[in-house]
Amino acid sequence: MTHRAIACAIICVAGIFQSPAFAENIINPPRSGWVDVSKSPYNADTTGKTDVTAILQKAINDNDLGPGNSYRTIYLPNGNYLVSNTVQWSTGNSQGPVFQGQSRKGVVIRLKDGTFTGTGSTASPKAVLATGDGVAQNFNKAIFNLTVNIGSNNSGACGVYFYSNNEGIIENVDIISEDGQGSVGLHLGNGEQGPCMARKIYVKGFKYGVWGDALNSVTLSQIAVQGQSTCGLACGGRSMYVDSLTSINTAPAVLNESDLVLINGNFAGGSASVPAITNNARIFARNITTSGYSKAISDLGQGRKIAAPTGMTINDYSSYGCLTLFPSPLRSINLPIKRPPDVEWEQDTAKWANINDYKTGNRTDVQALQAAIDDPKKTSIIMPDIWHTIDSPVYIRGNIKRIVGTCRVACEWGVSGPILGTFVITDGTAPVVQIERLNCQGTSIFQQSSRTVIVEAVTNEFEDPKVDNDRADGTGDLFLIDCVARLKVTNPKAHVWAWQFNSEQQSYFFNSKPDTSQAYNLKMLGGTAWIFGYKTEVYGTKGHFYNAVAELLGFYNYAGCRGRAEPTQFYAKESNISIVSGTQLVFGCPLYDTLVTVVRGGVTKNLLATQTNPVLEWENYTIPLFSNFDSTMVSVRDPRAMPAAGIPAIIDIQALPRKNIAVTWSGSGRQSATMRLFDARGTLLATREFTAGAGGIHCAAISVPSSGTYFVDVQSGSERSVRKVMIVD
Repeated sequence: MTHRAIACAIICVAGIFQSPAFAENIINPPRSGWVDVSKSPYNADTTGKTDVTAILQKAINDNDLGPGNSYRTIYLPNGNYLVSNTVQWSTGNSQGPVFQGQSRKGVVIRLKDGTFTGTGSTASPKAVLATGDGVAQNFNKAIFNLTVNIGSNNSGACGVYFYSNNEGIIENVDIISEDGQGSVGLHLGNGEQGPCMARKIYVKGFKYGVWGDALNSVTLSQIAVQGQSTCGLACGGRSMYVDSLTSINTAPAVLNESDLVLINGNFAGGSASVPAITNNARIFARNITTSGYSKAISDLGQGRKIAAPTGMTINDYSSYGCLTLFPSPLRSINLPIKRPPDVEWEQDTAKWANINDYKTGNRTDVQALQAAIDDPKKTSIIMPDIWHTIDSPVYIRGNIKRIVGTCRVACEWGVSGPILGTFVITDGTAPVVQIERLNCQGTSIFQQSSRTVIVEAVTNEFEDPKVDNDRADGTGDLFLIDCVARLKVTNPKAHVWAWQFNSEQQSYFFNSKPDTSQAYNLKMLGGTAWIFGYKTEVYGTKGHFYNAVAELLGFYNYAGCRGRAEPTQFYAKESNISIVSGTQLVFGCPLYDTLVTVVRGGVTKNLLATQTNPVLEWENYTIPLFSNFDSTMVSVRDPRAMPAAGIPAIIDIQALPRKNIAVTWSGSGRQSATMRLFDARGTLLATREFTAGAGGIHCAAISVPSSGTYFVDVQSGSERSVRKVMIVD
């Protein structure tokens, strides 16, 4: 491969972890309840001269409060921490604790040289840090902002064995082998692992950079692997969803033995004798570039329906083909992906508000929290690891940019049921608000502002059909990262992006049938949602879409053997949707007869389970790729986002007097384009040909016969963009 290709890949790695405008420095907030291992009673050596394995292990043992309680944070200030054995979280029925480093480069946990020798095992690795194992009862595990270095001559070592269920995340972590040896850098678990998330991870060295063999799915985003001897990323188990993977390797970048969703990959280095990706199961791949390899992918998957791409890039490929009900492009919608902005960790301790300091007089927990939020001198809130009762709305406004927990926030039970509290984000001076690390079942989060809201590592699902968990009511962006909740979108202008969204509402207890539903996991009354890694449990309709645009990349329903299969798993009415790698796992119970129901223009069609590609092992089905988006219905691209190269995008639509529509759109410099006008039922009313203006900007007008809803379709060659416009008298 060329030096240019390697340089581009290195730039891509740097881009994944590009530092924000502020320095990474996670200070311990005042009276936070965080356990600083460098202080009494632990007094861990931070120079790297003294073995601190026993100290770190004792800190974990002392602060594991067990399931159903709050979970604590163990804080590691900058320094070097020498270990000679595995630092092990509880396995089985456990919750937390969190490992929080002060900074990614400043905290280094280093394995003593020559400790874990031998060949190593991917099934039972000897890890430096191991957060759990066994059954699916390891909750709220988290590791943030540190480096794990396995040193030298530790060929049998694994950097991190990360295991968590329902909600758990490893983020902003480097995993390094000094001499390139080692078994696995980041091991994402065996057995009943998942769902959980890995985000912003860099692995250097080892046989395998990342290995996963999870039953319940894992989601990865912004991962970089370099210098592996066998493979950059190995996927086993049931399902793995990978967004933004960069690999700089001579060895293959990806080996797949699972249901894999892989998007936005850059694989450089390579060897002319091997492909970048070897697929032995089911894969959906999109926007993949490779260099130095023999080809982008070798697809040996059983039952493959579509010929694999033969070149060095992959645009949009589903190894089992694409299913649809109405005329639709046979590909994914490919909605624009927006990354959540970084929110600076407040460095001034005087600007941190501790909720306990505001519990004066007869103030309730709600009144104390509201007083802390409304303190004009504060920008950040810490809720220490005790129970807090939120039984009425709390309004997040003013200067507050971050609320941090490691606590359990409870609702209050009344005579006839729960009296539920709500975090309501309204407009304020802080442009971005981040809510993180809360276990607040029964407390809802409503985005009702025009600013950006980020919810990360939060569990707030409550199994009552009358309770909304996360709700997008405003026009501001909503980002969900590693969350357990139900989601409702109510604003047609709302935009939601989610990674590792777990909704466990047991909706079979309630009516979850479309149009009459009380219960839901995901319900959209308009708006746009991009969800990467969506996991649910038991039966019920798992997605209700009304006049909405939704892209689900990786769906896993752990149905088990409870309840009954509802008439349909997904219901879309006058909506654009695509579902990639939709899987159901049951144990002796019936599968859904109907997987997707689509209503368009008053016509109803059903995708039956018998039309998909059944999987022979377990009792399972897989929707490889289902797409139903019609450019005569609604836009499948966000008009606020820049279009991909060569894709036209409508810039502006204006309703002019005398029932005319003026349209301005951008192209790729082509000299001509076609504009078509459709009514609400999809009937073609008019077609006009136009010549491009300067710089590929098109301007045109077209008349409509009467007031009502119309769709304007702009096409240049095979490229297309659509917008809806309403004309009123």
